[in-house]
Amino acid sequence: MSQNAVGKPIPPGARTPALRGNNRNPAARADDPEGRLARAQAGARALTPQQRAAIVIALLGPESAGPVVEKIEDRHLKAFYQSYEGLSRIPREVLLATVADFVAELKNLSGTLKGGKTEARELTAQLFDAARSARIFGGDINAKAKADIWLRLAREKAGDLAVYLSKKRPQIIAIVLGQMPNALAGEVLAELPEELTSDVVRRLSKPVKVDEDTLRALGDVMEAEYYANDTASDVAPDNPLATVSSILSVLPGNKRETILKFLAEKEPQEAERIRQTMLTFEGLATRISRTSVPTIFRQMEPDQLLLALKLAATNAPETLEFFYSNVSKRMVEQYKEQIEELGPVKKKDAESAQAAMMSLIARLEKDGEIELIRQETEEEGDEEERI
Repeated sequence: MSQNAVGKPIPPGARTPALRGNNRNPAARADDPEGRLARAQAGARALTPQQRAAIVIALLGPESAGPVVEKIEDRHLKAFYQSYEGLSRIPREVLLATVADFVAELKNLSGTLKGGKTEARELTAQLFDAARSARIFGGDINAKAKADIWLRLAREKAGDLAVYLSKKRPQIIAIVLGQMPNALAGEVLAELPEELTSDVVRRLSKPVKVDEDTLRALGDVMEAEYYANDTASDVAPDNPLATVSSILSVLPGNKRETILKFLAEKEPQEAERIRQTMLTFEGLATRISRTSVPTIFRQMEPDQLLLALKLAATNAPETLEFFYSNVSKRMVEQYKEQIEELGPVKKKDAESAQAAMMSLIARLEKDGEIELIRQETEEEGDEEERI
């Protein structure tokens, strides 16, 4: 029979009095579930958000974390890496508490989770790129995804938009304002330089119908420029050809040629200058470096890459040969086998894939991940000869 603190026997089945103050048994304290939980929660709360995110990603493992990591921007991944690098050994209890907090935060995002057709499409548009969403929903989500740029711009500050648009031609400004709510368009107009306002208003009063391909191309350019550089302060206001060239570069070849031929009838010299400075899928073999090809292939959505390469066999054989000559022979064979397995595809889907590659190349060049080979115009060549 055991004894109590004063040496008196404790009858079997009797409750042991709780120890108080300094008499608390350290072993009992260590085995206290509530105490362990409190310490684990405190340890989890002591971690920074970046450290907690790094722990969750590490616990998911490469296979499960892969799809998540692909959607995370490089700067955030760098922060996760640095946070994880600075961690010492994390006790199991703290790991579990960190995961529990993560799950709790997910649950607290909303009291309920609403499903349905609209919600499913919105979620898919957030998780995947436009092309992948289109494949999932049979294509009609593509228009919604492409329109997303205009919805995002509608939430921007009028002053920031005005700074960006003031470097564009009046007809471009008018098209962009035409996609915005009237109230915001009016605020942007008020912020524009006076010399632009009257011209833009005149064009807004006589709107020209813009086809979907052109509007999509303009949206892609704004996506790359405005959101890559906030107010796009690096876009030279005296270089309108760069804007026109960027827009035409992501259009399908036949649509682009139609526009250039029409422009050549009105402004032959300007049309030729645009043609000389324009970056096209068909001309990539002379405009990108050999070392850029693997980077582009890695960044492209695999299904989109195959579609772009399949069409390249007929509309850009030189580009296709250039691509294949700058990746391993094993990869070339894999691509050819996968393209063969695709069977017949819609030309419009393949053209969209090539346009997606052109948009990607523009973004990679702007981010400094690849370099474009600058093409000299005839005017620059003449000036060099005179010097």
